[in-house]
Amino acid sequence: RTNKMPYSMQNLFGGKLDKVREIELALVSISRGRKQGTQTPLDYTIVKLGDIVNSDGDYEADVKILPGDKLDGEIGVNAAANVLLQAMAYQPYARNSTLCAAGSMPADSALDAAAWNDMFLCLSGPELLRIEAGSGTDVKEALFDPKFEQLAEYVQGWSTQYEGDRKGTGLTTPVLVRRSRKPSAS
Repeated sequence: RTNKMPYSMQNLFGGKLDKVREIELALVSISRGRKQGTQTPLDYTIVKLGDIVNSDGDYEADVKILPGDKLDGEIGVNAAANVLLQAMAYQPYARNSTLCAAGSMPADSALDAAAWNDMFLCLSGPELLRIEAGSGTDVKEALFDPKFEQLAEYVQGWSTQYEGDRKGTGLTTPVLVRRSRKPSAS
């Protein structure tokens, strides 16, 4: 983004953003360039935060995390601290990645592990579709369950064609389909 306004203005005198980007690339290169078996592997996590402000929001957590350097805006001190803690200690998807964060998180609010996992999931790759499926008393849900089972069966059969090292299949990403736990009816 260094060639787009307003970032180009920061880069105008002395190339500040270009130098920061060079440092990031050097860290990634050093980390990936380690020789297996002879050198201890190094991991990296580059976290880019919006403008850090003292305000942590009023009511509920509103933290946004994306891969790369896509977000603009402010981030509260509490939100920044929690994002850093999650990225460094708890989130495997943050390992060997660059992420950006913005938003707020009041001091008295807390996100559970599932919410943090969901936010960091975007670092593993693009999410094409997410639907909540399960059994319930709603008529539409009752009709959806058999269709879901049929779809799951089809996708599992389809994925076996592309599992492993299947060169020439046209897919650039390995495919793995796993059954998720079905929520229990309550």
